[in-house]
Amino acid sequence: MKTFFIISPSHYGLSTQEWSLCECNWDAGEYGLVHTDAKTERELCKSLGVEYDKNAFRIEHGFSTLMPYIAKYFPGAKVCAMAVEGEPPLRQAQAQKLTDALLPYFTREKCRENFLIISSDFSHHGNAEETKKKD
Repeated sequence: MKTFFIISPSHYGLSTQEWSLCECNWDAGEYGLVHTDAKTERELCKSLGVEYDKNAFRIEHGFSTLMPYIAKYFPGAKVCAMAVEGEPPLRQAQAQKLTDALLPYFTREKCRENFLIISSDFSHHGNAEETKKKD
């Protein structure tokens, strides 16, 4: 794998846009650092019409918990981390825009080097009725 595309909720509401991306290095503990695929992230920012939003990633566990595994099992692989603002479900237009932005990276030729991870929770902090609706 060359690049892992990771999509996670913005758990703490720190995102300032519909999607947040951040060109940064990720601490993978004893396995060192996992680097962002900067070129691809710049392309995604352009496709999605967003700027980098480092604030969204300061304490975001939807990404950081995956980095040691990526570093250990796929040394040298890079990541494109995208935090999604808002509660599920995604609006259709929002989901379509994200699909259109990601599609060029998952063609028949490129799907052997790119991998999509959805780092999601079923729900947080809701009562039984709200949880059932979101799940």
